[in-house]
Amino acid sequence: MFNIQANDFFYVGSGSYFEHTGELENNRIQSNYFFENRDGNNARNRNNIEYLTNCFENTYDSDIFVQGYPQDKGEIRGQQGTLEGAAGNCFSDKRINTGSPFHVESFDYFTKDGFTNTSSCKYAGAGTFELLEAQTEISESCGTGPNIITTIPPVLRDCQIWGNEQDQDQMIRDIEDLIDQVEMDNSLTDKEKAWLIHKYNECIDQINNNVIIKSVRDNRPSDAVNILVSQDNFIYSIMAYGLLLETGSYGEAAALLNGLTPVETYEQDFVSVQNILLDYMADTENYQATQTQLDYVKAVGLERNQLSGFARTVYYLLSNEVIKLPKASHGKVHNPQVEVVKRTDLTSQGTLSVYPNPTVDEQVSLNWNIEDINAKGVVVISDFSGKKIKSVAITNGENVISVIGAPKGLLLLSLEVDGRIIETIKVTNI
Repeated sequence: MFNIQANDFFYVGSGSYFEHTGELENNRIQSNYFFENRDGNNARNRNNIEYLTNCFENTYDSDIFVQGYPQDKGEIRGQQGTLEGAAGNCFSDKRINTGSPFHVESFDYFTKDGFTNTSSCKYAGAGTFELLEAQTEISESCGTGPNIITTIPPVLRDCQIWGNEQDQDQMIRDIEDLIDQVEMDNSLTDKEKAWLIHKYNECIDQINNNVIIKSVRDNRPSDAVNILVSQDNFIYSIMAYGLLLETGSYGEAAALLNGLTPVETYEQDFVSVQNILLDYMADTENYQATQTQLDYVKAVGLERNQLSGFARTVYYLLSNEVIKLPKASHGKVHNPQVEVVKRTDLTSQGTLSVYPNPTVDEQVSLNWNIEDINAKGVVVISDFSGKKIKSVAITNGENVISVIGAPKGLLLLSLEVDGRIIETIKVTNI
């Protein structure tokens, strides 16, 4: 049971896509704006959907595509609109496509202006449906409001990159001026401003990428690095760092890496893992990662974010083992206070949690939940490089641990039982 109403769908394969949503519920796609999509809407097999007062523009294949198979026919609602009021959709020249007449259930489409006037956008075309004349035509605004995308010059709307690097640099400056104009334009809503600025920044990214790729191909990596580091974007800084590594400029790479200002936890993890990588690359033949470092890199590699793949690569270099990501568990609630770095199959050794994280007053409470109420263990506190700071004995239940004297930043708390590391938790000391 759904009602999709007053949305804008731009530049996608299908603005909406449904398959086997059922025959019994009353579902509606209403007053949306579909612009330059392959299919505005795609309905496969059994569905009960009514399409009302939607607008379609520059569609490539079909505005509404209904399809099925011999064993299971395609179906939408038997009546699109009513005798009293037309369905009111405004089609492009692609209109409704019902595929094979043998594989789609027939339906009635009510229209007034488009009943005999085939040039009208209200005309639905022909297929496995019957056009019936409604008593009144219906028109409503489509999408979220003024369709500002059609007012953007094609060179910016489609980001048509042209000319040499000087021309493209001028294009970036022109777009930046446009962004300033949008921000000052009181006739635009906040939503329209956000959309336009996002669109313009996308084009700037594409131009920069074009220049960067050409610089690398022309064996001018330093030019590419200069462009990348001039951007206010952590991902661009990572790309610059990667180029410096690739050209063997390890000193510059390290300086760039440690001059970054990570904001998100995964960004800090990236910097920490790459520092371990730099130590490895400085003495590849003799470098030996500590177990704590391996645990940490593996934990980062097991995360699911845009930078965790780098840690998986580093882990393979250090251990010659591949990290296999477990299947995602949908619906699982993540506790942001507890970040587990390593879990072994020693479930009989209980579970470990820590709070608060980051630390408060240079101490944390560590809870060891284990069936054996007389169990004893040792928590080893290390910095991210694996340097041991101190060890603390703990017992079942809550243990308050002082980190006075430990360096600020990332700490690793590893639980050892009978000389084996059971679990390691990542804690930020502030």
